Amino acid sequence: MLWICKFCRPDKEFTPHPASTKRKLLSGYQADRRLSPEEAAKERAGAVRRSGLLLDDAAVLHAMEHSDTPQYLPISARRKTDALASAEQLGLLARHIETTLLDLAHELRGGSITADPYFRSGQDTACTHCDYLTVCHFTPGAGGDCHRVLTKLPADKVWSNLKGGTPDA
Repeated sequence: MLWICKFCRPDKEFTPHPASTKRKLLSGYQADRRLSPEEAAKERAGAVRRSGLLLDDAAVLHAMEHSDTPQYLPISARRKTDALASAEQLGLLARHIETTLLDLAHELRGGSITADPYFRSGQDTACTHCDYLTVCHFTPGAGGDCHRVLTKLPADKVWSNLKGGTPDA
């Protein structure tokens, strides 16, 4: 989000959260002692690799990690990745996020506190991770309660939707 905000609003000052530093990423990691040194190294490499979108600009990527074989960035020189987005795409995403947050704020201001959790599978629902589960009493099928079914979309479909296609398709 920081990079999207900085790109879309270059006049504002944004400071990265301390948790985004390499030292913080590596400081608390401990491999399982039963692993071989090679297995532990592989597990550690996976643990420090970040996820998310990055600006598809070689200068920016090199500034973020000074290596031809990235350890921390979610990209690979060997294969195409959906982790890279153009400046135009990041702008579309930033506008979509801002619009969504404004819509949610208007709903809340209007008094709507309706639960609208997502559902991907029996093990992956918003309710699985919700701190308010015990007070919410959301029950699918009862009193109009129903999950919003989320399907995984390929990156090109997401960008197409943000450009003006069907937003929930």
